Amino acid sequence: MSKTKTLRKIRKRLFFRSLALQSSWTSRRMQSLGLIYVLYPWLESSSLLLKEKVIFCRRHLAYFNTNPYYANFLIGGLIRLEDENCEHPEHLISSYKESLGRALASLGDQLFWLGLRPALLSLSIVTGLCCGPQTALLPVLLFAIAQLILRWKSLNIGFELGLDIADLMTKSVWHKSIGIARHVATLLAGILAGLVVVWVYQNSDTTGAVSNIYVMVTGVISFVILKRKMPVEGIVLTMLPVLAVLSYL
Repeated sequence: MSKTKTLRKIRKRLFFRSLALQSSWTSRRMQSLGLIYVLYPWLESSSLLLKEKVIFCRRHLAYFNTNPYYANFLIGGLIRLEDENCEHPEHLISSYKESLGRALASLGDQLFWLGLRPALLSLSIVTGLCCGPQTALLPVLLFAIAQLILRWKSLNIGFELGLDIADLMTKSVWHKSIGIARHVATLLAGILAGLVVVWVYQNSDTTGAVSNIYVMVTGVISFVILKRKMPVEGIVLTMLPVLAVLSYL
């Protein structure tokens, strides 16, 4: 079976299974069980002997972790390498998975968790304030569609490139997208802060100037706490007494 037919035959199954990559996440092996689940359609359609299938599962049950949105670049490449297993030694496949997984984890975490997530949160709030609460989830919906397209296309890209994906990883677009996402998140945070100040000013006669000052001071304190990356339980324990005091003012 040709390489193209191999992927075409199982591509939809790989794609839908990749959405559940983290469903069996464990602190010991991270996403390894999820990876086996995703790769199973290839294993099922392969001509490997039972002993070879056992070796395959043991190889991919080792510690594995990467960013779920970028994971299909790696999964497509793994399918390609496993399909050419006679040409590549086992240690090369494991090294490919480990090194590429770390690189995609670093790039993906910076883009999605530190850039797009705060940007989407701010954009949803700004959209809801400006266009009505019914539009607040529109940015999240658009992101959900975009990430599905990314997962689908990256599966094919990874399969086509195989080991040559190293050339793709050297392109500047990865870091440029991270920078753009962070700048957009900062801009939207500034817009949101401006909208809060305007709202406080317009409602000062209704809510009272003192109450509005408390709200703004609490917002600044919350920002400082989050900036210092305090544990979640620390934030909760800090904010509870503050909110209890404010409720009596």
